[in-house]
Amino acid sequence: MLHINELTEEIAMSNLLEGDCREIISRKIESSVKQCDGLLHTTVSQIDTLHADPPVKYEFSIVGEFDENLVLREIRVTKMEGSRGDICYPAKEALQALVGTQVGTGFNTKMREVYGPSGCMHFPALLEQMATMAFRSRLAEVLRTKGKEAFIQFNQDLFKGKCVGYR
Repeated sequence: MLHINELTEEIAMSNLLEGDCREIISRKIESSVKQCDGLLHTTVSQIDTLHADPPVKYEFSIVGEFDENLVLREIRVTKMEGSRGDICYPAKEALQALVGTQVGTGFNTKMREVYGPSGCMHFPALLEQMATMAFRSRLAEVLRTKGKEAFIQFNQDLFKGKCVGYR
């Protein structure tokens, strides 16, 4: 049995895909976190493909290193293929302004200050993913080292019934 919201979504999706459709652009984002010597090494990559003849790809990748308090200690760009050269390089250099910023205490605010409302779109998308992955890795560490009950309590204390990003 479908709820009204599920039925509405099903109808909307069927209407959305009717007719002659072709893919115009696709985006693939991959991210991972590795813990090495007490630091979190977070890698995020994004590939945008414009489906034309021939296809055009834009590839961006960044690596960040966070300490145990989720303070960004180092960040670097590892790939900028298909970028617009001199237009994109200032955005690359601007990443350094985020070093020393802690996830959960103004990371997104600082990112918006650095990139502004009309600035680069690629690096902020990667940075949001990076911060989320670093944050979630801490949740995973609580589960791994302290168990399920501690994990549940940690989540309740942390979220206080609200999304962390919107408190």
